[in-house]
Amino acid sequence: MKKTKRVLAMILSLAVLAIIIPQTAFAVESDASRYEEVLGVRAIVKDAEVHVYTTKKAGVVELTRKGWGPTFSQGLGFREYTAKPADGWVWKGWTYEQLFNGRDLGNRTDLFGMRYSFSNSSSYWGETYQKPNATISVNRLLTTLESTWNKLTYNVYANFNPTITATADNGGSITDGGRKEVEYDESKTYTITADEGKEIDSITVDGKAIPTEAGTGTFSYTFINITEPHTIHATFKNKTHNVSYEFVSGTANTNLPESVTALLPKSSRVVNGTEVTAVNPSSLSVKAPDGLWTFKGYDKEKQVVTDDMKFVGTWTFAKYASVINNAPTITANNKEITVGDKFNPLDGVTANDDEDDPITDIRVTASDVKPSQVGIYHVTYMVTDKKGASATKTITVTVKEAPQNSEPPKDNEQPKNADKVQNNNQPKAGSKVKAIEKEKQAPAPKTVEKKPVKTSPAVKTGDNSNIMLLSMAAVISFIGIAITQLFKKRKMSNQS
Repeated sequence: MKKTKRVLAMILSLAVLAIIIPQTAFAVESDASRYEEVLGVRAIVKDAEVHVYTTKKAGVVELTRKGWGPTFSQGLGFREYTAKPADGWVWKGWTYEQLFNGRDLGNRTDLFGMRYSFSNSSSYWGETYQKPNATISVNRLLTTLESTWNKLTYNVYANFNPTITATADNGGSITDGGRKEVEYDESKTYTITADEGKEIDSITVDGKAIPTEAGTGTFSYTFINITEPHTIHATFKNKTHNVSYEFVSGTANTNLPESVTALLPKSSRVVNGTEVTAVNPSSLSVKAPDGLWTFKGYDKEKQVVTDDMKFVGTWTFAKYASVINNAPTITANNKEITVGDKFNPLDGVTANDDEDDPITDIRVTASDVKPSQVGIYHVTYMVTDKKGASATKTITVTVKEAPQNSEPPKDNEQPKNADKVQNNNQPKAGSKVKAIEKEKQAPAPKTVEKKPVKTSPAVKTGDNSNIMLLSMAAVISFIGIAITQLFKKRKMSNQS
């Protein structure tokens, strides 16, 4: 009893393995990333199965004929399938496998090799399937001892390859142009080349623009692991070139100043084949502190552009024969004012420079003017130009007395203080009495002739202190003469 159970267990295990092994083999053979099963066209019976697979999204598979209704009986059953590619795909043919007891029986035959498991059509089983026929018939031959526990499995694969459509507009070309088949999951490179005088304008892959370098003449694009159809399209335009400018110094050991390089024309892009005339700088000469820069021209006046090019302009430098800086000049005249007038030393004073034009910074370096006093004074001015040259000038300022309202005295008139001078010369009353008494006692003195004192009219000086001094001097003179006469009389009296 136990021995019988062991045998049954072994038989059951082998049956399970028989079922599992073919399915495992199928899983290894089929590429899940490429194929998908077409549901609704398979055939499944107790001891056999037919499964149909197709490249994903590549086309359709139709069941065109089948034998004995839903059955797939030994020796009589068949299933006929026809494949149709989708747009952008190319039909490559059917592949197949017949799995039994863990191995692929391939396209086996029975009845002395007269019938095949896979034929081109269901109407004739005597010819093996030939690629790339779009129709295949899966034929159930006589038994290979298949059973419910050990099935016979047929797998058929509809294979399609993608295509790449490569196009290019006028003005260039693309390799392998047109619609071309590409092996599934392989890579392919396309090279785009612009014609002479042209450049690539744009490249689109599957309708989307891809970036390219501006002005590119050739460009390569690679499709990697192709699993679906693609398109690539190139357009072209007239090639453009960069036109630039450069200035150089034509005078040895002398570099161009920034004031010259600032005149450099801007670069531009020009269509191939265009004749370009060099653009002159906005100024053909530039002044420098010690000389003059002069533009002598470009290395070429014009040129037909077929590549990037540059116009080279030359400037030469010439020093001034002599750099002379003339001293500035001051314009200022002598002035007369009246005592008490307001005085501004800069009124009417100007300065000018041959190189710098008017100078506004005029300085007063010396001045002794006293507007409240009569006199002759001086003012000194100084100016300096931008290059350091200076000039000075001194003027005379005369301060005059203000005019008097009264007229000056006539020649025969006495000064206004004459009475005072005369009174000051007379002795006092008491002294006069004593003098008369002494004269009676003393002998008569010698007559001394008095010279008349000339009085000069008052000088208009505008200062009353001079008149006072003259008046006092006159009074003192009279008093001195009187005292002298008095001493003489006393001396004569004492001698007698």
